[in-house]
Amino acid sequence: MPSKCLRIREILLLWYFITCLEVSGEGAKSCFSPAYLELGKTGTIQCSFPEGFHSLVWYDTDDIFGETAIIAYDELREKDGPGYSSGEFDLHPNGSLIIRHVSTEHETTFTATLFQTPQQLPQHFQINMETVVKPLQSQPVVSSCENTLGSCYIEWTHLLDVSCRIEHSRPAIDITWFLRSSTNDEIVPSRHESSGDATTHTTAVILQDPYMYQTNLSLHVCKADDPIGLLERTETPVLLDKTDIDWSKIPVIEILGERNSNVRLTCSQQSPRIVVWKKGESVNDLVTTVYDVPSEDNFRSPMPDRWRLEANSSLTIQKVQIIDESTYACHSYDGKIEAFSVYKLKVIVYPSPVYPVIEGCLSGGYCVLEKDYTDTITCALRGIHPSVDLELQSFPPGSSEISITNPRLTIIVSNDLSDVTLTAELDFMDTSSTRHTLECIDTGENARMFTTLSTKFEVILTDRMQPDPKQSVFRPPWSYVFVVAATIVGLAFIACVLWSRTVARRRRLKRYKKQGRQHRQRYRKVEPRIYEASSYI
Repeated sequence: MPSKCLRIREILLLWYFITCLEVSGEGAKSCFSPAYLELGKTGTIQCSFPEGFHSLVWYDTDDIFGETAIIAYDELREKDGPGYSSGEFDLHPNGSLIIRHVSTEHETTFTATLFQTPQQLPQHFQINMETVVKPLQSQPVVSSCENTLGSCYIEWTHLLDVSCRIEHSRPAIDITWFLRSSTNDEIVPSRHESSGDATTHTTAVILQDPYMYQTNLSLHVCKADDPIGLLERTETPVLLDKTDIDWSKIPVIEILGERNSNVRLTCSQQSPRIVVWKKGESVNDLVTTVYDVPSEDNFRSPMPDRWRLEANSSLTIQKVQIIDESTYACHSYDGKIEAFSVYKLKVIVYPSPVYPVIEGCLSGGYCVLEKDYTDTITCALRGIHPSVDLELQSFPPGSSEISITNPRLTIIVSNDLSDVTLTAELDFMDTSSTRHTLECIDTGENARMFTTLSTKFEVILTDRMQPDPKQSVFRPPWSYVFVVAATIVGLAFIACVLWSRTVARRRRLKRYKKQGRQHRQRYRKVEPRIYEASSYI
């Protein structure tokens, strides 16, 4: 009897292994093994069983003989089993096994027994389940670039360690440093470190001395071996700049840009593999502002406002402002040699108006001023940058007819713009000539940045002035108003006097005529008296 039972057991075992062999090819299509489920979360062992199967039983072991199923589906699609009753397991309608709270105790081999029909032998599918923990970072993290996604730039010094790390992952993820060229990636010397606890692992790789490389610019890549897919990105490229360049030995090119215009600064190489733009007050304090590796996707630093990096790696500053005045340097590498360019950008602002204004002259046109033998002249430029000096001179230069003395230059700066005012005294040395031509012109170190800013005008000696009908003498507009008004008032006064004298004369004539009539009337009324001689005898 025992031999008969043993024979039956052997037959059943042989049938089980044959079934497993028969479905081993189909198992890859029906269930995915190994299954990686995240620790501490709800996970699903994915399977894809044919629709309309009769029943399904799941075991948490690879040896199902004598074992109790953890959960089952019967022909009525009702769930049962201790795992389902406890809430630890559940089934998806397609038969996939759901684990409510994944733990390390679930790291085992699960077996799914599928009954297509009650008459057919069941199919068995074995799935190895492994727990995983995703690291906090979505890609390998390089020191000094923890908050940078996609790309990283490091100014490398002798004492700086550049490490790449993946922290708190399960299982451990291997990482390696590579030097990337235009053709391939080459493993570079590095030091590996690892640590961890009972659940997760941390791996790190530290780059060795960077000064073993000939170029100052080099592109390194930290690569992770992540077959499970715990990371979103398996590579972190790093641009290393050894900053061992003596920029003071490189010629500086001066660039002038008028405010609100576009200024383009070019690199020595037209299409480099790596380009770095630096900015500073001088070549001694340059700081990297923009970097770009065109061959890498999204490997470009954020651009400052109004900056644009062209396809040939030249830098365009749009609508340049006074604040953009600085020293700019381009460091590029084409894969074989390095190149350097240095620029000194100066922004100019022309005054308004774009010529010196002479006090007492109208804007625009030729001006003639009346002056005494000793008098002062004032000319000014308003809103210019950078500031220039002003000089008052006779024209043509070298004339000895006028002596210009005691020049006083005043510069007032507001919002980076300068108001330049020159006041000088005139002394007419040659009084035989009444007309003299003078010129107010910009001078000084910064005058070369502008087209000549000049105003010519004439002065006339007041007490020896000889009017020239061909040349009108400049007078302020209000003087003409005064002359016209005075003329009108004078004419009105004369008219009033003449009218009053006429009225008075008429009145006198009327009075004389009246008195004459009265006299004649009195003469007619007087009768002559007759004296008779007899009365006195």
